[in-house]
Amino acid sequence: MIRILHISDTHAEQHTVPTIEQIALKQVRCDVIALTGDVTSSFNTKLRKEWNNWPHKYKFLVPGNHGDTKETYENSTNWKRNTPWIESVEDMLFIGLDSIKKHHTFDFPENSFDNKRINGVVTLIHRPEKIKLESWIKSISTRIRNDTKYLLLHGHTHDNEWEETYVAGFSVKRSNVHSRESYGTAALITWNGLEFSHKEVRGSENS
Repeated sequence: MIRILHISDTHAEQHTVPTIEQIALKQVRCDVIALTGDVTSSFNTKLRKEWNNWPHKYKFLVPGNHGDTKETYENSTNWKRNTPWIESVEDMLFIGLDSIKKHHTFDFPENSFDNKRINGVVTLIHRPEKIKLESWIKSISTRIRNDTKYLLLHGHTHDNEWEETYVAGFSVKRSNVHSRESYGTAALITWNGLEFSHKEVRGSENS
């Protein structure tokens, strides 16, 4: 079982950031922190150094579109952040993309799909409209097993949503998180090897 904590669009808001930190430190059983951009404001232009100390084994991020620059994440030394990136976690493949780029096709390293046990593929991107999802799924599906499940993590739109759709015949779950809503919201996503499940979490909730 793999647990993912999805955070996005904190905008360095003074009430949101402490709540998100509370959520992350409570969810110590999470394997992966997935941050999908827009973490700064005009007064706080960099991701907090303290977030490097979060206890989760895997910390992944992609940039947003509100003032995010290379300097935004220069403190994030313990995060995988230089997009495009790809990382295997047990039977899952995580891929990080940059919304600013015009298209999202890149050459995967030759050994990216050597693991025949890839059962789930997770794509992180800030703006979901910047990815041609059908083409993206097809480009991956030709390299791995036909029953692989897909998860898209994003932010940008000012809602918190979880939905399933079918793209090119494949099941795709979508997690949209806007952490500034309600002064601190995240998504706890669990992968059991077959399916993704979802729970919305707030700072006042227990892990």
